[in-house]
Amino acid sequence: METTITIKGMTDQQITALAREYAEEIYPHEEDEDIGQMEFLRSSATKHIETALKKLSQRYCLVEKSKAIKAYKAMSDYGKEKGVECAKCANYAARVWMKRLFPEIAKEVEV
Repeated sequence: METTITIKGMTDQQITALAREYAEEIYPHEEDEDIGQMEFLRSSATKHIETALKKLSQRYCLVEKSKAIKAYKAMSDYGKEKGVECAKCANYAARVWMKRLFPEIAKEVEV
């Protein structure tokens, strides 16, 4: 059974803003270009990107990178508050969690 996972913490307006930002990156404004044509391309791309993000979120959990790092640090800090033995366990769990879910981010936060 497939579960639907939303883009964590993002409203439709934020998804649209992200899609628009990306559309502007792939269709940068050039001095000699027709502004109407450029707006049409960006608008069309924004709609396609929004659809792609929503479709991807049905299968994958898209999480803002800073929030994943914050969750990792919170898990790690939890053990520090509870004592030495808990700290070792919590730090280990945080590292394993981060490496399995977000291997690229895990490399950035490794100490």
